Amino acid sequence: MKTSEKIFKIRIVEPGSGYGSAPTMTVTDPGNINDINFTVRTNKGVLGNPSFVTRGTGFTQASADVNTIGSDGRADFLQDGQYIAVRRLSAKPVDGSNVVFDSIPNKVFKLVGTVSFVGSQDGSYTSFLQVSPQMANEDAVPDGDPVTIRIRYWNTKRT
Repeated sequence: MKTSEKIFKIRIVEPGSGYGSAPTMTVTDPGNINDINFTVRTNKGVLGNPSFVTRGTGFTQASADVNTIGSDGRADFLQDGQYIAVRRLSAKPVDGSNVVFDSIPNKVFKLVGTVSFVGSQDGSYTSFLQVSPQMANEDAVPDGDPVTIRIRYWNTKRT
């Protein structure tokens, strides 16, 4: 997908299956000024395309077999960009807080805002956080990655 002359998302609808190594990807853009950075990834557990037994009649019914050897119904959708979904929060985060993910402990994001905040009790809140800088694709955190959100922090040295 391209907007404001920038590629912001690539979605593969037909992923194939049975790769021994990562396939080659080529981005062709006749108006290209700068090349994009990307990583081709494959992952176990992605639901491959079904093979149809019959496509039905009159386009009202169909049946299919799922490749159970190469599929388990899970896909790997990484979160990157400025909006990150988090769950199991104990309180509503405060704008301006430092946001640190366990998988990238040496990178601190600033909480720009809380886009949504849903839940009824501590430890069960779900939210979309707007962070800065934007999370790069190579930093995208895995599902369930612990996060620390801290508004007040100081380090004092006693003598």
